Amino acid sequence: MTDIENGADCDGGQNQMVRRCSDCGYEEELGTTLAITRELQARLAELEAENETLHDAMSGKISAAVALKRLHFDDGFFEASVQSPMFQLIIEFLVQLFIAQGGANCVEMRCDGMPGTEFEHIGPLALLLQRINGKTPMELRGEVLAENAALKARIAELEALAGEAVAILVAE
Repeated sequence: MTDIENGADCDGGQNQMVRRCSDCGYEEELGTTLAITRELQARLAELEAENETLHDAMSGKISAAVALKRLHFDDGFFEASVQSPMFQLIIEFLVQLFIAQGGANCVEMRCDGMPGTEFEHIGPLALLLQRINGKTPMELRGEVLAENAALKARIAELEALAGEAVAILVAE
């Protein structure tokens, strides 16, 4: 159990609030604790102000480093032309990934999203890199299915002709 009592400070002057634990004998001068708490709160306010200043400065640098040259919307798609050393690095990285994955046409990369961030609610993401004149995975799938259907039709045709040939040979 903790009791708070008025006790004399070391100098015998003003009374100091003291918290004592009757179970273990621990004593704590509340004035000292409050002074430390106030110091920590002041330091926290300083750091928050510094963080805000750095955030604003960084936002300005990012804005200055990214120059939007053109933005065009058409039929649900948008095209942006950006001049930025940062974006140049991102594009070079994506091209290297495309090549490393054997991207003759398109490559899809998946990520788990951004767990532990403010964007966590978005969930997993996929990034599809495709040559502008290339075909999407669905277009490639459609071509394979069409080719498969054509081959099945040709097999059925050949089987029918083989059946007729066998019937002619048996009849002779």
